[in-house]
Amino acid sequence: AAEAEIDQLRDEVSGDLVVGGSTIPAHHVLPEVIAGFVRTYPSVRVHLRVGDTADIVQRVTDGELMLGLVGAVEPHSDLVFEPLVDDELVVVAAPELAGGRRHVQIEELAQWPWIMREAGSGTRRTFAESLAAAGMDVRRLPVALVVDSTQAVVQYVRAGLGISATSRLAVAESIARGELVELQLDDCRPARQFHSVRHARRHQFPAAVAFAAFLGEHTSHLRNGHATGAEAGNTKTRHKDKA
Repeated sequence: AAEAEIDQLRDEVSGDLVVGGSTIPAHHVLPEVIAGFVRTYPSVRVHLRVGDTADIVQRVTDGELMLGLVGAVEPHSDLVFEPLVDDELVVVAAPELAGGRRHVQIEELAQWPWIMREAGSGTRRTFAESLAAAGMDVRRLPVALVVDSTQAVVQYVRAGLGISATSRLAVAESIARGELVELQLDDCRPARQFHSVRHARRHQFPAAVAFAAFLGEHTSHLRNGHATGAEAGNTKTRHKDKA
């Protein structure tokens, strides 16, 4: 900490930066951001931890991570969440499993086997909440396999084991190549935002402060409707426990 503060007096940001990302932002948002950050601040050593949303939020709470990027908000009195990137969830299937279908109603989703993310996944939570808002319980979907990564979802869907809901960021190229097809939901459009999360009561080292600013600046084109058409929230939200 002392070395980092001394370097800051020299107008140099340095030291270790330990950040985390849930699976989709870790693989589809952070790579370019971290690459640009390291080029800008070559004296910073970045350590990236990947997990599901619940895991990353818990690590920030415990002080293991200086900052995280996650797919859902976990209300906590000591945590500050800031919306950064708009995202849209899409239902995808292998072409042979889709059988020529391109548009479906949510009631029809139960006719296919499902590849689902684990319980701590922000993707799974957002999809379940969107179905519930449209009047369907996600527990009605027949689950063929539960996996703990987006890459696994894509691979098993491509293999024809079942269909799944995941981020458009994760499957856009596979859809464009014809490896997967999107089953558009006419009566449900799941959308969300990726949020940065930090602990409000813990000291933020210069590297963490610089990274948070860099992250916000370099994801600004992915929010306020540019990515999915979803409306962005306020630039900063503070969530507190409720009795």
